[in-house]
Amino acid sequence: MREALITLFSATVGTLGFSLLFGMRPKRLPWTILGGALVCLVYLLTKPLGNFLCNAVSSFVLMLYCEWIARLQKAPAVCFFASAAVVLVPGGGLYYTISHLLQRDYTTAWNYGSSTLSICLGIAAGVLIASVGIHLLSLLQKRQMNQ
Repeated sequence: MREALITLFSATVGTLGFSLLFGMRPKRLPWTILGGALVCLVYLLTKPLGNFLCNAVSSFVLMLYCEWIARLQKAPAVCFFASAAVVLVPGGGLYYTISHLLQRDYTTAWNYGSSTLSICLGIAAGVLIASVGIHLLSLLQKRQMNQ
């Protein structure tokens, strides 16, 4: 439990740092920080599902959250997503993959690389499914308004 709280706190502070680095407007900072905390919480809850599903569900939830907040704040969703999604980026896996490749330890590099690729594909799948779903819902809504 203590480790999960430390992870959640670190993710929240990291989201704040990247939001400031990306030049997020101060009035939008709380929403972005909340998104970082949300994605970390979802990640921790779905971690037993494995790398791919865990990251797919987390990025799916984050994308839905960012689209919702973007409409409330009248801003592009990517503004909120870019800072909050940093929590999911597999930096350590990429580092260890490259490190083991340079050491010519190809078996370990393959293990880290395949895990990192699984994480990246999960993030992309979650974003894709959420984006397509939101787009289809908005098209249906426009059709109903035109009838």
